Amino acid sequence: LPSKRLCFYRWMAMSAATDGGWMSEHDIYPLHVESSTPKNMFVLPNNGRLTIYENNLNHGAFPSLVSGSSAEWNRVTAALLEYVPQHEGEMFHDVRALGQLNIERPKSFELVDGV
Repeated sequence: LPSKRLCFYRWMAMSAATDGGWMSEHDIYPLHVESSTPKNMFVLPNNGRLTIYENNLNHGAFPSLVSGSSAEWNRVTAALLEYVPQHEGEMFHDVRALGQLNIERPKSFELVDGV
């Protein structure tokens, strides 16, 4: 079970990034991201609103590629961490927390099918 807790550490790390930014799985390389041109390299999509680029029909979202401002990372990370105590002793990870958040608080983040 401790290895599943590690899923939340990356969210906390992104919350500590003062300018926000991108988070991806190690095997994801975004080929079609609009802000990938040098001119727009540091402009986050959707005005910095937390955006998840992989729609997982079973859980609502899979965080293989995520972008957001610092405020958005903090807001969504805090919301995800609220679910951890409710699932003590279970195989609970960030994908399940995102699914629960998406069900209980729809529109908490942008979800696009971009991976």
